[in-house]
Amino acid sequence: MNIKIIGKYEEALDFYKEALDGNRSVLGNSHPDTLVTINNMGVILNNQGKLIPLICLYVNLFFSLIFYCYVHYISILQKENIRRLRYIIRKLWMWGDLY
Repeated sequence: MNIKIIGKYEEALDFYKEALDGNRSVLGNSHPDTLVTINNMGVILNNQGKLIPLICLYVNLFFSLIFYCYVHYISILQKENIRRLRYIIRKLWMWGDLY
């Protein structure tokens, strides 16, 4: 049975806190599974009407998402730059400008 339906929010929040601690220690703060757990905790807090902890949680989630996107954007840029560098080296090699 869904904990949300039976109204055991505190119990659900305890489970999510435990899962969040495990996710953060194993996967890191910006891993998608960690971010989903934070979001799920936010749903519970919203259902309880606890707005201040909810806002703090979502601010944390927002900055974690920005960091996650930034890291993956940099990773994509690095892969593209490596691909371009290999292309340039191949062209220079074929033209005989590299010894």
